[in-house]
Amino acid sequence: MPRNLDPIYFDDCGFPGFIALAWTSAPLSFTDGLVKIETEAQGRELLLELIPDWNFVTAKGEPIPHTPEGFDLMPQVLVTQMMTRYKMLTLGVNPAKTGEVAKKLSDPFVLQSIDGSNTDKPTTPNPSPSST
Repeated sequence: MPRNLDPIYFDDCGFPGFIALAWTSAPLSFTDGLVKIETEAQGRELLLELIPDWNFVTAKGEPIPHTPEGFDLMPQVLVTQMMTRYKMLTLGVNPAKTGEVAKKLSDPFVLQSIDGSNTDKPTTPNPSPSST
């Protein structure tokens, strides 16, 4: 089976120019491993297999190594976006739309339904009861 690598872009979530390669043709034995991991170290090793390369850099512009320790140099939002976008690619979501959909999935105030209706976002928070 060919090893298909598809790019994941992070321009729309605060990381312009960041790209990771996703192994989208990984056998089920690898992707099933995501639910069977028992330690953080196992999870990191598996993610390094499924995301075999990236061009991420620190806030100082230093390359983030593609190693288990490299995850410690990443902001949580980048790790979350990487995992979310990887899963979307494996589900067949168009890579060009990945960023748009991932942004919506990570926004707790999005009220959009699957068909695109009801796209209103709350403009003000719910008022809290006044104490008198």
